[in-house]
Amino acid sequence: MAIFKRPALKTQSRKKREMPQGLWQKCPGCSEVVHEIELAQNQRVCPRCDYHFAQSAKERIENLLDPTALSSATPICARSIRFSFKAWLLTRIGS
Repeated sequence: MAIFKRPALKTQSRKKREMPQGLWQKCPGCSEVVHEIELAQNQRVCPRCDYHFAQSAKERIENLLDPTALSSATPICARSIRFSFKAWLLTRIGS
């Protein structure tokens, strides 16, 4: 049993800064915290350990396709390919 009691130190409680959710991701490969913008620029790959994060289907398609590839000229090319295939097929059949 203590004869003297220690005085309780009163510290001011500090307010925590509010951080928005989804701003940082923790890498399961190296346990480093990586900024979401850095992951997006690096195609969802950790810059420190090359761990590949999961991508949504939309992100994967955007990474694979060239944005200028889907222009108004694409249907015309598809028609000409179909026409040339039909012409080739008719010459092979002999009709």
